[in-house]
Amino acid sequence: MVAEAGRTGCSSAVQAAAGGSAQEEYRRRRARYRQRVRDRFGYLAPVVLALVGEPQHVRAWARGAKGERFVGQLLDQLVAAEPGARVLHDRRFPGSRANLDHVVVCRSGVFVVDAKNYRGRIEVRGRWTGSPSLWVGGRRSTKLAEAVDRQAQAVQRLLDATTVPVRVQPVLLFVNGNWSIGAVRRCVGRVQLLAPRSLRRRLRGPTLLSPEVVVAAADQLNRELLSAS
Repeated sequence: MVAEAGRTGCSSAVQAAAGGSAQEEYRRRRARYRQRVRDRFGYLAPVVLALVGEPQHVRAWARGAKGERFVGQLLDQLVAAEPGARVLHDRRFPGSRANLDHVVVCRSGVFVVDAKNYRGRIEVRGRWTGSPSLWVGGRRSTKLAEAVDRQAQAVQRLLDATTVPVRVQPVLLFVNGNWSIGAVRRCVGRVQLLAPRSLRRRLRGPTLLSPEVVVAAADQLNRELLSAS
């Protein structure tokens, strides 16, 4: 979906809700899991499902969709408060089956925001050695930052093909999780690691783009980035 301050409609013929593709994937995985249980246990399947519940690899998609919806609502509110700002939800990653959770175009820049609804302590280790790495819940998770960086690069290429002079900023947004006290520098490479409150401040930062550039960039991305759901 495209949300823009002062608009109630969508400038794209295809609309996508935040978290839509993640929710669809959850439904597919849940259906497959339930069918496997029915095939194996027959009439006892309802009892097994009630006792065991859904496995983590299925529930993770529901949790991810919930996080994306939360971030989508937050971004819609921020966009509504800034004339001309726009946000695109759940768009297809160019040349891939993956999706872009959110793309924000506003006066402070263009941001690719990847929402993560993870639990555990969020840390940046090795930042003083020149090789910072991301750790979430005690697990090395730098690949999350690398993934959103690739997404931002893909969006950057779309804009570079036009005359829109914009630098795309990758953001990894953690809906939950605990930040380590020492995580002063919340970035891995050029990827910013933010909590929802920090995202508000970042998007309300200094004006870098003119209203004309915001409109041109948003229109270009809305045409190029297809709905993922």
